[in-house]
Amino acid sequence: MKQLFQRFHYYIFYTVYGIVKYLPTPIGDIARFLVLRLFFAKIRTHVIHEGVTFRDVWRVNVGKNSEIMDYVFFSGHGSITIGDNVLIGRNTAFYSLEHAFDDLNTLICKQPVVPKPIVVHDNVYIGTNVVVLGGSIINTGAVIGASSVVKGVIPEDAIVAGVPGKILKYRTDSTTI
Repeated sequence: MKQLFQRFHYYIFYTVYGIVKYLPTPIGDIARFLVLRLFFAKIRTHVIHEGVTFRDVWRVNVGKNSEIMDYVFFSGHGSITIGDNVLIGRNTAFYSLEHAFDDLNTLICKQPVVPKPIVVHDNVYIGTNVVVLGGSIINTGAVIGASSVVKGVIPEDAIVAGVPGKILKYRTDSTTI
């Protein structure tokens, strides 16, 4: 019975969120925040632009004063924690899971999904079209360049770009790239 109630709760959330998902900013930002807060109290920012998609939203935690631009995708299966004062660019995707494919006797499509948490610490800038893969930790003050792919630990104040993301320099370094 409890599982049936939880499933009903999720369907209600996705239906109500679907109504406000594409409302234009700034009214839409407030409506999305209110719907998210009504169902899940882990979202503490009110700047959630249009088209932001949440899967397993109950495993996504977004800090204060963070800004989520248009069409960002959160796959929260393994949990996603976004700190305070984080700026996330348009069309960015967070995938907190990986598909297993190790068992040669089982079809790949029948193998399990493995949860891999993502943590983004405070005061981070993530550019547009970035993909953040499961198991990633982006430390305080890091900057992720547009269209980068992030996997692993990004040090504090690092400037990262590329596929795969590589450290170009640190924000504390005064030399140009």
